[in-house]
Amino acid sequence: AERGRANELARTAAFQSVQPSSIDAAKMGADVRKQLIEAVRSASAQSGLPPERIEARIADLEGVIAGSDFTGLALRSLKGAVFDPALPTIHREFADQPLVRARLLQAIADAYRAMGLLGSALDPQQEALTLRQQSLGDKHQDTLTSVHSLGMLLLAQGKLAEARTHLAGALQARRDTLGPQHADTLDSMAGFGLLLFASGDHTAAEQHLRDALDGRRRVLGEEDPRTVSSIQDLADVLFRSESLQREAMEKRRRVLGDDHPDTIYSIDAMGQVLLRRERPAWAEPYFREALDRRRRTLGEDHPATIASMCNLALTLIRLNQAAEAGRLG
Repeated sequence: AERGRANELARTAAFQSVQPSSIDAAKMGADVRKQLIEAVRSASAQSGLPPERIEARIADLEGVIAGSDFTGLALRSLKGAVFDPALPTIHREFADQPLVRARLLQAIADAYRAMGLLGSALDPQQEALTLRQQSLGDKHQDTLTSVHSLGMLLLAQGKLAEARTHLAGALQARRDTLGPQHADTLDSMAGFGLLLFASGDHTAAEQHLRDALDGRRRVLGEEDPRTVSSIQDLADVLFRSESLQREAMEKRRRVLGDDHPDTIYSIDAMGQVLLRRERPAWAEPYFREALDRRRRTLGEDHPATIASMCNLALTLIRLNQAAEAGRLG
């Protein structure tokens, strides 16, 4: 019994050490794929197969697993092995420590949201907010973090009216208590700008996102991931800003790596900007790169991969290469 309890607490400690910004799903998936291939290669060598037979076996394996969603597999494994088992442990072991419980639940909600598991994030997020409101009050910095996080989760779920209540409230309260240039306030400014954009108010969205970007450049630095996200957010609003989109893409390559989902998004967006500017030949290599990376990290059937396939097909048609466009499907 004691060993089981120790294992449960160890799992709880494990997810505390996992920050949402450190969850690189694409890298996790690529590592799973690499380890599978290495395991087959090692087993084949130990069985005495000649090198040419080993390479043939690896080639067959790569053909079988081509397009498999290793990113999704890695996320499901992390959810099932770390985060889901931690929830009952948190409620049992920290029943009389509401602030510890709130901190741990917020960490789980943030991790679920970072992994795209929006439905799983809602309950721990709401509970974390309630606990902090009861223990700390509505204006405490930790409470406002949970208010903002709930707003961003609701925005990701497309619940714009509910998201507006939380995001606007967090922004105003953070301005009042932390000041307009605090990093948390800038997070709220960026989040509210994204809400305005999703709501169709592009003019107000642009102003909020410009203010957030300017503040993040000053407070966080040019290559902080949040600054780079602000560059991409503003590029999305402006649609045709080639220089801003290129800056976002190049900085994400440096900061996050080429296979990070956010980097691939920026690569694809670079192609879209060029296509809107009537330069399909310039857009084509970006769409090809985005499609190749998404196929490798997400699999053939992932919605993002299909979107990249459509973007490349439309570009090829514009370039009078309809035959190749037809073969993509």
